[in-house]
Order: sequence, then structure tokens, then C-alpha cells
Amino acid sequence: MKKRIIFTGLIIFVILVVFAVKEFCFIAKTPTSDARALELGYLIPIISQEKLLEYAHIEVPSAENIKIESENNKQYLALRVYQGQELKSGGVRAEVSVDYPYKEGEAVRYSWQVRIPENFQSDAPKNRWWLMGQWHDQPDPRKGETWEMFPRNSPLVAVGYAMVDGQDVFGLIHEHGQKDFITTSVTRGVWHTIAIEIVWSQGDDGRVRMFFDDITHPVAEYTGKNMLNAYQHYLKVGLYRHNEITADSTIHIRDISITKKKVSGTFLPVYQRISNNR
Repeated sequence: MKKRIIFTGLIIFVILVVFAVKEFCFIAKTPTSDARALELGYLIPIISQEKLLEYAHIEVPSAENIKIESENNKQYLALRVYQGQELKSGGVRAEVSVDYPYKEGEAVRYSWQVRIPENFQSDAPKNRWWLMGQWHDQPDPRKGETWEMFPRNSPLVAVGYAMVDGQDVFGLIHEHGQKDFITTSVTRGVWHTIAIEIVWSQGDDGRVRMFFDDITHPVAEYTGKNMLNAYQHYLKVGLYRHNEITADSTIHIRDISITKKKVSGTFLPVYQRISNNR
């Protein structure tokens, strides 16, 4: 089931900033070689593309926010956020980041599997902003930019979460959340596949479309600017939410994959959908 709605809580997202210092708190307290080994211990079970591992990091404040679990001989990552936790880069978060390289104008497909446990605590009925995926800008080293002087921006593209009428939903957010967006219902206790295809651009020819599970056509789609500068924006998957949400919440992540695609095919206009799948 898919609905078109506006989440007032997510609109607040436009005035909030993302603190994007790229580090991994509690791991950074150990010697460098040991820190990376520990970090890879969390990443290898959820990223099968060996080349992708060199671009991947975890962004959590403590060991309380992350855990490797398994079922049916397959491992996955449990990411947790809770009231009173230590902030990471100024926010309540537990995420995996992948700084995959690309150039403006290229098309990239990002996919991962996510599961919301049966006991997941939402923020209903307030539904303040809550992200489970985002693409963030960063300093352009080709211009000598650093994080110290870089402006704090909210992402132009993100996957949001809310509970609507008692139903968990994911939605594709674009342009600081100011557009209403198509939401896709989520079943607790079930692994779901999210795939986002992006033609990266600072101009009107940018494209974003979201696929869900085995649906072959996009469940949401946008055209327009999706880059804040000309340097690659990096993926962050997991939990990042409004600081005043009190819920103790965990999600499960596995099978992160990123590949480049040919820029081809016809993108539908914003909100146009195949009628029998609305």
C-alpha cells in the first residue's frame, strides 16, 4: 500500500542541520590498525563487495549502538538509538556510511536490506523527522575544502520513516523534505529491499527513483537538483532522528550494494505512476 502524504514532523527537517564530521567515535579511541580491524568486523558481514569496503565506515557513538547478530547462518547489523545516548557528530544516530566515488552526471544504484523488528518503537503520533538513509554532501578536496570551514547542510535526498494510521512507512524525501512524497508500507519482522537510483546533478537534469522489494517500477521518483556541490555525496544507512524523540529503537541492516549504471531509460514525471499500483 502506498500513500501520498506530508509529514509535518519531516518538514521541520528543512531547518535542521546535519553535523557531518567523518569519524567513528568509540572505535577511534583504539590504535589505528586495531580500530580499522574492529570496524571491518562490523562491515564485512553486511557488504559483500570487497572493493566497497575501502569506502565504508560506521558512525556510532558507542558499542551500545551497534551489534552483529545472525539467523539462518547469515549475519546482519543491528543499529540502535535511544534517549540519553551520546551524540555522534551532533546528532542522535547509528549509521553505516559509504563514500562511493562518482562524477556528476553519472548514474549510481544503491541498495540494501532493512528489517524493522516487531518491538520497534516509533514516534507516532508526533512523527518528528526520522531518517533511515541519506546522501550527504562533503568538502571538495580538489578545491582544498575541509570540514572545519564547510557549511552544515541537510541532504537533498533521503529515505524517511514514520508511522501513519498504525502502519510503518518509508518515503523518499527530496529537496529538504518540502515536497509531499509517496510512502511505501513496511511489514515488521520481514526483510525489505530498498534500491535508490540516482543520476547525480546540480541542475534540473538530476533524477532520483526508489524501488521497493521486487516491484519492477519505481514507487517514487523525482527530477531536479540532487547535489549541493560538485563532489561526490556519500551514503548513510541506519538511524538518524530528531533529538527529542525518546523511543529506544533498533533496526537490522544487511546486503549493502552500490553499482554504477548507464544513464538510460525514461524517467516518469514527478508523481506519475502506473495506475493499478498506486
